[in-house]
Amino acid sequence: MPDLRWEEVKNFFDAGLMGSLPDLWVEGASAGDWQAVFDLVRTSGWSWEYRVGEVITALPTRGADPPC
Repeated sequence: MPDLRWEEVKNFFDAGLMGSLPDLWVEGASAGDWQAVFDLVRTSGWSWEYRVGEVITALPTRGADPPC
């Protein structure tokens, strides 16, 4: 989405305002990219919930481990 303007969507990424972050798909994300996300979530102190379908499960320890 090259024409996406942060000012128009930033409220969707405000967990305090929305209650949670949105689910999203990141085209071309690598296992290393996901590792960085998992590490950030673990060290941030944020409240989080990880789901696979409708099942709440533990956050994968490695970026290469997420179930599909």
